[in-house]
Amino acid sequence: LTHEAYRRNDGQRCFHCKDALFDVLHRTRAELGLAQLLYGYQRDDTGEHRPGQRAAEQHAVATPLADAGLGKSEIRALSRQLGIPNVDRPAQPCLASRLHYGTVVDRGYLLLVERVEAFLRERGIIESRARFDGATLRIEVPLVALPAVACADWREELVALARREGATFVALDLEGFASGKTNRLLEVLE
Repeated sequence: LTHEAYRRNDGQRCFHCKDALFDVLHRTRAELGLAQLLYGYQRDDTGEHRPGQRAAEQHAVATPLADAGLGKSEIRALSRQLGIPNVDRPAQPCLASRLHYGTVVDRGYLLLVERVEAFLRERGIIESRARFDGATLRIEVPLVALPAVACADWREELVALARREGATFVALDLEGFASGKTNRLLEVLE
């Protein structure tokens, strides 16, 4: 949170984060005498807004999964064969990806989205996103879970948690959960 370009949270936030990360990892790699840094970029990531991949390319970080043409389903199948645990765990992208572009990355905002998503997981809503623009917290859950969340006996507790953690308004997204939905804002910024 000390890197100003990252905190600014423009459409290149992931580039700034990965650029700084790869600088540190390259020094560590050299100190340990390791030959190459590897990055988990895979076939299904292509075509999406991935500024972090540009940083990986600039730092010559290898992407063996993508190079082998492997996507999420193949990686999970191979992981099962190898006995790797938690193969079907839902994706857990960076918490900063929940903040609307232009909303400064702030520790309090990150805690807000983390705590709201944890609250939902504890109540059986495994896949969710709590997206925040500095005032409104917009909660995305799978469409089948919308009625349950809207009418839950813990709804008021959820709203109170979000308000206590810094949200002025709390909304349930009627489109439901969709990975990468915040990237729609890139069109507005460009």
